[in-house]
Amino acid sequence: MGNVGTTRSEEDSSYEGNLELRLREADFPIGQNQPHMGVSLKNSKDDLTVTANLRHQVSVGRQTKVTTFVSLDSKRTGCFTVRTNSSDQLQIAVMALLLLAM
Repeated sequence: MGNVGTTRSEEDSSYEGNLELRLREADFPIGQNQPHMGVSLKNSKDDLTVTANLRHQVSVGRQTKVTTFVSLDSKRTGCFTVRTNSSDQLQIAVMALLLLAM
């Protein structure tokens, strides 16, 4: 999947384009492991920024998913995120207690 676009404000213009590759397991939708890889380019006022993104979703049991997201750009800034969701009430309570303990 990819897209491109431009933003204009009075005399300034900004251009951006990104490309994303999404892989799925052969038995999708039963298998919920989904890696995503992407790259984004942004040009604004002679400043070019390249950003790389990686996201991976893993099923842990029937009702729990863990998603990790990593982003890094050419300005050496980025982020790392871990997200967990579950429809099992006991697992939700354990995750809340772990977060409070941290």
